[in-house]
Amino acid sequence: MEFSHLVVACDKTEAARAAQAAAFDIAWRVGGRISVIFVASVVMDRTIEVQAELVPAGVGGDELSDEYENLCQWWRSGREEADCAQAKDVPVQCMVGLGLPSVEITRYAEDHDGDLIVMTRKRHSQLRRMLLGDTADSVVRRSRAPCLFVPPDGFDGARVLVAVDGRERGLAVAHAGVEFARAIGGELSFVTVEQARSDEPAALAERLPGGRTVTLARGLDQILLGDERNSSSKRGGSSAANMLRVRKGNPVPEILQEVADCQAGVLVVGYHRGGPPGPLESRSVARQLTHRAPCAVLTVPL
Repeated sequence: MEFSHLVVACDKTEAARAAQAAAFDIAWRVGGRISVIFVASVVMDRTIEVQAELVPAGVGGDELSDEYENLCQWWRSGREEADCAQAKDVPVQCMVGLGLPSVEITRYAEDHDGDLIVMTRKRHSQLRRMLLGDTADSVVRRSRAPCLFVPPDGFDGARVLVAVDGRERGLAVAHAGVEFARAIGGELSFVTVEQARSDEPAALAERLPGGRTVTLARGLDQILLGDERNSSSKRGGSSAANMLRVRKGNPVPEILQEVADCQAGVLVVGYHRGGPPGPLESRSVARQLTHRAPCAVLTVPL
């Protein structure tokens, strides 16, 4: 998996500066390029033709041209203020369009071989989370590419924590997490959560992982071995035994606690595509983690 083409979904707000800075950092590290997208939502009572594709300057009429100029100006101002001097060397293309943002963002990424969609994840109140149906949620449910959601306070790729389970799909998430950590130069660790049994002593549970976790550790060893063979930077014989943390209990609070304990800057989770929007608390573990984690979250489509 490569991360050479980053698609940055931008709403031209100050919160979006975090996604811009993260994209600069990642693109510079991997020698990649950036496509910046702004999609103006179509108001239902306006008679305006929806653009099927995002367009550059001079295409789609005066309204889109004005939006394009505004986007370029917004992006340039952030680029000039960026702490990373290397940001000036990253190729950037700005695109604008009209339509439903989540549809146009994912369509563009798929049609133009986007490797990673980068968005700012805004903070929501408890009430807003109960009614969640925002653009970020729609994008991650539609996207065939991994999505990186960056909190407004910034991106820190120094430590990457991958949440996995013992199923085959969990290993696909682990593989993506390993490649992402390698691409950005982050320290890698894994966490899995087993069901706590009321009749099992805590001390015994700590020493004896479940059968699925044993299988998971073997699969992680194979992924790490393959990563060492394919990477110019060796991990010094790292194995799942010293990189995998096994926790017991409810997955959401346990994974969030592991994020805090290891001070992770990025949490990697598998995310099932499709399905309707709805109350956050009634949905998947991945969805809850995506909105509640204090760090950036990389979602891997399943």
